[in-house]
Amino acid sequence: MAHDMDFVGFPDISSMFVLFGVLFAIAFIMVIFYYIFIMKKIAEEKLEPVCFVGMRPVLVEKREEQAYCPRCGAAVSLGWRYCPSCGYDLSRLRVRS
Repeated sequence: MAHDMDFVGFPDISSMFVLFGVLFAIAFIMVIFYYIFIMKKIAEEKLEPVCFVGMRPVLVEKREEQAYCPRCGAAVSLGWRYCPSCGYDLSRLRVRS
């Protein structure tokens, strides 16, 4: 005599695979749309990659107002704390009025 082993309160394994598959697909689509959004901003020249931390790029908003680092001469945007080229502490500089 064969009995079905249905455990009350436990979901079916196949429904769990479907649920995790749907969640994975949603997360994957969100990552793709975020990547497209960032690449579009870089193409429109609104964001600028300045360096990498590990495998992640550091992106900063491009501004029209530019200054230059007193140590290495690299172009920096006003409001930046450190030079992306040499790491000079730009917060020590004062804005002339």
